[in-house]
Amino acid sequence: MRLVTRVVRACLGSPGRMAATAAAITPGMHLLLSAAVERRRVTWASDYPAVLVGDPLLAISTGLAARVAGPQAVLAAAPLRRPLAPVAVGAAALFGAWQLRDEVRRGVYSRQQAVSPSKLWHQFVVYPALTPLVAGALLSATSAALAPEATRSQRVETALAWAGAAGWAVLALDAVRHPRRGHGTFDWSRLRR
Repeated sequence: MRLVTRVVRACLGSPGRMAATAAAITPGMHLLLSAAVERRRVTWASDYPAVLVGDPLLAISTGLAARVAGPQAVLAAAPLRRPLAPVAVGAAALFGAWQLRDEVRRGVYSRQQAVSPSKLWHQFVVYPALTPLVAGALLSATSAALAPEATRSQRVETALAWAGAAGWAVLALDAVRHPRRGHGTFDWSRLRR
């Protein structure tokens, strides 16, 4: 557990590292899994703007918010502390499972797409990892920006962080209304060969 704590603190120890960590979680790992494991090309026509544009917006928002509040304030925020952090992570994972099942049931994705590495990563790593991180960063920045001693720069950067998160939300809603292929199919049995 101490090793995990040290790794998390190293990844989240500065605003730049917070933004880079969020960008590595998504879209970075999504692109890597798609190309290297699923052997498919990510294109604007097949993938969601919410991933290709929205997720980088979330990463930038996280970095801006951490710059306003400071990394320690973000790490001390309620969404990243007990008892709320495990609840947020668990709720995000449950939502990911429900959404995956619902998308297969509605025919948005085939079963082979639903178990692709990029889809499983998105449902069970992206949601649980970014939910508390983004929420903690935005709440911390908002608190800092609303303080009487806040600078104009802090207020502007907080507004930009919220604007980036809102941009992601608009793209995520568009993704629900306009499904795309988004994930390749994957045959897990080929790993045994």
